[in-house]
Amino acid sequence: MLGRMDWILPAGAEADLTWYVPVALLAAFCTGFGKAGFAGLGFLSVPLMMMVVDKAPVVLGMWLPVLIVCDVLAISHFPNERRWDIVGRLLPGSVVGILIGVFVIAAIPSPLLKLGIGISAVTFVALQLCRSWFASRAERRSDGWRPGWPASSVVGLAAGFCTAVAHAAGVIINMFLLPQRLSPQDFVGTAARYFFIVNTAKVPFFVHGELITPATLKATLWLLPIAPAAAWLGARVNRRLTSETFNRVMYVLVIVAGVKLIVDQLVP
Repeated sequence: MLGRMDWILPAGAEADLTWYVPVALLAAFCTGFGKAGFAGLGFLSVPLMMMVVDKAPVVLGMWLPVLIVCDVLAISHFPNERRWDIVGRLLPGSVVGILIGVFVIAAIPSPLLKLGIGISAVTFVALQLCRSWFASRAERRSDGWRPGWPASSVVGLAAGFCTAVAHAAGVIINMFLLPQRLSPQDFVGTAARYFFIVNTAKVPFFVHGELITPATLKATLWLLPIAPAAAWLGARVNRRLTSETFNRVMYVLVIVAGVKLIVDQLVP
């Protein structure tokens, strides 16, 4: 059966078709909707996929093309809303983080990669504890917090590592962007451009490490058509929200994502 359905069910799928399909569709919707509406909602996608696929490298390889397609769609919905200065300060550290993360993927067995998700959640909790400090910094300036190269490099390093190991940098980037008081559109447009660059940079490493293979691409193709509709809906919702409401929604989303991942690691 699996041989005939490998264009839907990837190698390592634990669930049958009736369970795998809705979970995979929900994960793809979260990615598309989040990329164009609430940057970081896609943080839930990899944990969802790991509920139905046992092999972490398969999930990582499958999901990278989905992420890149959704990044492109998000940019198309916000063609002029972006902050290249923020992206530019994040990228050098992110490159180093990706290289470290790729080495970790190659050096440890598949079960331990799931721990990367838990580490990302712990990172989120630490950043959340710093939220009041970030907020106080932002309140001193009407235009929000403006991090320099040192802070941006540290955040970029952590984000690069987490995106390489578990496609899980959304929480870190969200917590970095929120105190800068960007408009909802600039927030999403900036995040989309950053992630398009780093996700594209991961492709050759994932191909070389055999995380992306003809089999994973085949199992990804049927999920891609949901991306345009999800991105369109996310962009429409984003444009209808005030900055205050958007920020509240973002904080709730990253909290939910962090708690979800912590519970997954603590409960067998």
